Amino acid sequence: MYRLRENSTFDISYFSGGLPAIYNKEKIMNTLVDNYFQGLKEVYKEKKGDDIKFITHATEDEIDLIKKNYPGVPNEFVDFLKRTDGKISEENYAYRPTMFSIHEGNLTYHMCSINKMLEHAQYKDQTLAELYPWFLEEDVDDCESATPEMDLYIPIGDRLLFASCDYSELYIDLKPSPLGKVGQIIRYLHDPDSYSFVCNSFSELLKESIDTNFEYFFDEHEL
Repeated sequence: MYRLRENSTFDISYFSGGLPAIYNKEKIMNTLVDNYFQGLKEVYKEKKGDDIKFITHATEDEIDLIKKNYPGVPNEFVDFLKRTDGKISEENYAYRPTMFSIHEGNLTYHMCSINKMLEHAQYKDQTLAELYPWFLEEDVDDCESATPEMDLYIPIGDRLLFASCDYSELYIDLKPSPLGKVGQIIRYLHDPDSYSFVCNSFSELLKESIDTNFEYFFDEHEL
């Protein structure tokens, strides 16, 4: 029989090792975002021999602007922004290292600045259907330029641009087609321009980095 100490609370919905967890109100249970950052720190320590130093994170005002411009933005992404905007300091040098990976780590991306995310939200006067009219000529079942999970008729700025590399970008798609899912991750690839489905959510994107043990993160070429 378990006895609760005075002023403690018991959450019957959470068990660890088969035993009930007893914790105070200030304790926060691990989330996927927690696990992501824990793994990120461990890999950085292993590769660089030092603790990772995040410089800045999104302010409350910036969070409010993100939510205003992108209604329905996933809570996990907001939590992520509250921890970092993707910039770190190393040997008095600030840079944006790899923060996301897809295709089992074979494609890696750094995080866009908050300003870039908000600037992209202003592109309301054009759709992908207008920018790439030839996308509409492709067979939906055999489309190589635009995944059928995307709605080509919404303003370009309605998709949240949050990560990029030299030739590719990642978006959180909050207004998908009927074949898609709200919050799905879409990849843009340059030359030739194309858009493809990556995964169902930002959470799944984080999980892929965790599952591949942050492969190719913090490689020497990033310095």
